[in-house]
Amino acid sequence: MKQKGYQLLDVKDLDEKFITELEHDIALLTSIRDEWFGHGIRQDVKLDHFAEVLERQLRKEPERKIVVFTEFADTADYLFEYLKGKLPVFRYHSGHASAQNKETIRANFDASYPKAKQRDDYKVLIATDAISEGYNLNRAGTVINYDIPYNPMRVVQRVGRINRVNVKVFDELFIYNYFPSAIGEDETRTREISTFKIKMHNAIMGDDTQFLSEDEEVEAFYAKKYKEAQDQSEERSWKTDFENILNSVKRAKPALLVQAKEIPKRARIRREEKHPRNGAIVFGRKGEEYTFKIGISETEHALLTAKEALELFKADVKEKAHPVSDAFDPVYLHVKDHLFRGTKETPNTTKLRDTIAKLEWLVEHVAEERPYLNNLCKVVKELDALSEHHLKRIRKIRRDHVQEDVAALKEEVTPSYLQAILRKAHRIEEGEEILILAEELT
Repeated sequence: MKQKGYQLLDVKDLDEKFITELEHDIALLTSIRDEWFGHGIRQDVKLDHFAEVLERQLRKEPERKIVVFTEFADTADYLFEYLKGKLPVFRYHSGHASAQNKETIRANFDASYPKAKQRDDYKVLIATDAISEGYNLNRAGTVINYDIPYNPMRVVQRVGRINRVNVKVFDELFIYNYFPSAIGEDETRTREISTFKIKMHNAIMGDDTQFLSEDEEVEAFYAKKYKEAQDQSEERSWKTDFENILNSVKRAKPALLVQAKEIPKRARIRREEKHPRNGAIVFGRKGEEYTFKIGISETEHALLTAKEALELFKADVKEKAHPVSDAFDPVYLHVKDHLFRGTKETPNTTKLRDTIAKLEWLVEHVAEERPYLNNLCKVVKELDALSEHHLKRIRKIRRDHVQEDVAALKEEVTPSYLQAILRKAHRIEEGEEILILAEELT
């Protein structure tokens, strides 16, 4: 293990908080795994499309074999298991790197292999980059990159397996790539790797050979998206302006900072300057959790990000503070009661009551699922920690199909997911709640 960089640590050297957070992470990952794979693999739209592409191309050009590359051995196994029995497919990765398998690949995909020994047992080869070097695969005229590697040279090496100078088989070589959608790129934090990806485009896209895109429009689209992500990553952080203000106060008016720190907790003021949003902002702490929330009315509130809250708190030095209005207390009390609970911009109390009523009926009538339903009821009723989508699923449970509908719900809202929510709530509950300040914007 040490050769790979692992080290053994005595459990006594670990902070108790580390163990708690590790258990929380394990529970979260388990809930994700259960949600995705607890009842088999759900429909995979990308996989279905991929299979259609293979079948269509093999019908159109049966002599053009296909090599499919993926980054991961698990993905290669996944694709192989799906396609075997449907298409003549062979798989290769480090776990299948036997001499016999290498010989099978040469006999089926290497045009320089002796003609008398060439075979057509397989039309499709699914492989990781373990096969990118040292193999001629030029009986294949198509490469499909099921996922795009971060290292741009791997794409060149993959295509190089079928583009062999010594034996030309096809006048045209086809390269297909599966890119994430623009939304998918955003969700997977593209900005962290955008600089790398733009370099990848510059490194491997030439005038005569386009490795990553079918035409200039597609190239321009992805280049534009990566450029936008790169520009975003190079923008100054939103925190910088506030940090600069704080640092300037520390240098120029340190006494003012001391005075600010002496403001008593639960301080409250009203500001009459024009603001983007009106309401009562409350900032509080409970245990290690901090939160900003704004009360919109006596029944409505919303969560604020730190950036949103600081923008609202920003004030001119000449601005005067005023006592809070008579309308402040009811709104403030509503926010205070919901400060460390789930939040909805415009909660519908009728729907929430209907959801709780349905859960209470289920707890009473579905005895075999009572532990799960009790936890679900607590998460909804006491913590308000499920999305409206899940609340709607609960309300739609049919009394004449209750077993079937509850089972379907458990696939989406898994028991381990509920346990993770309850554990986090318990940790927060154990902490002391401190209301730090409140501000009324009118």
